[in-house]
Amino acid sequence: MCKYLETQQLVTLIQAYAKVDAIYLYGSRAKQTAHTDSDWDIAVLFTDYENDLSARALRPQLLEAELERELKLYKQISVVDIETAPMYLQYSIIMSAVKWFDRNVPHVRRVEQSILSKWEKDYERVCGEQSIIRHQQKMCRILDEYSTEDVNTWTERDFLAIQRALQIYIESFIGMARYFVQQKYQLSLSQSREAIDELKNRGDLTLQQHNELLKIIGFRNVLVHDYLDINDGVVQAVVTQKNYAVMGDLVLIWRKALDTI
Repeated sequence: MCKYLETQQLVTLIQAYAKVDAIYLYGSRAKQTAHTDSDWDIAVLFTDYENDLSARALRPQLLEAELERELKLYKQISVVDIETAPMYLQYSIIMSAVKWFDRNVPHVRRVEQSILSKWEKDYERVCGEQSIIRHQQKMCRILDEYSTEDVNTWTERDFLAIQRALQIYIESFIGMARYFVQQKYQLSLSQSREAIDELKNRGDLTLQQHNELLKIIGFRNVLVHDYLDINDGVVQAVVTQKNYAVMGDLVLIWRKALDTI
């Protein structure tokens, strides 16, 4: 029986033990790369929404246990609730699973569309975050290299390269600060000062960090608007004293926090 299990047999059993609107087969059996003793990876969309968290978590486990008992397939059947599965698995199921059963009700379309929309937003978020990080890391490497050199050997071209690196590094940090505020607090802020102030007011920045960042943002404004009057000594101090390091430290903290949101 376990070797020659029919699709309809499983669908009938699932419907006998649970009220579902859709049943999906994913994994090796869906890809037709399975062996006779490979697991059956099944996802279901329950008809009724369970408000109790414990009961919601138990539903797929109880269904899995019933199927294993009925079919005598101990630890060869895996059942997940598509609404509570991890995002990557939800998306994989929607895109590549074999749909065994679909009641063709609005609930199924609504859940599937919601999963695709969340995945798209999450993908855009990750791409945007990674783009910012790449810029920051590149500029930070340039600044770190210059911070160890003898400032007396810096040429005019070096000063221009440093100023450009500082400008990009600070602007990418400002973008990350706005992005962090938007993701954590659902606030869209257009001004760099607003994002820094908001993070201080909410306890994400200490007063000292806030003051340091305001100086850095002020320096960035000089780089952009008064670049003809920049004092080389100020540029040297910012780089050799690594005044820019506070930004990298905060970005690391924010990235970890974003992973939990």
